[in-house]
Amino acid sequence: MSSYKGWSSYASWAVYHWLEEEEENYDYWSGRRSVIQEKFPDSWVQKLAEELEAFHDEDSPELAGVYGDLLGWALGSVNWIEVARHIKADEQVTPPIHLRGLSTAL
Repeated sequence: MSSYKGWSSYASWAVYHWLEEEEENYDYWSGRRSVIQEKFPDSWVQKLAEELEAFHDEDSPELAGVYGDLLGWALGSVNWIEVARHIKADEQVTPPIHLRGLSTAL
């Protein structure tokens, strides 16, 4: 698989492109990144990537024949780690308890 627009593959770029284009979806995944990153600071990328892949596998239509093979191949070509890393964290995250109430102007 060749690179595309700085991404490891066209499939990876396309998944991220459509996530970013659909604001409601991007907001959802941005929020998921924030939650997962707070809960799993050392492994959030892998966990978010697994969740993204599972969602897209479950959400993809059941197709038979060549179309099913091509869709399966395309989804199998996505670098889910790369997609997960590009999703920006939700800026509306509630800070951890030990940081609540602290002034940001130090």
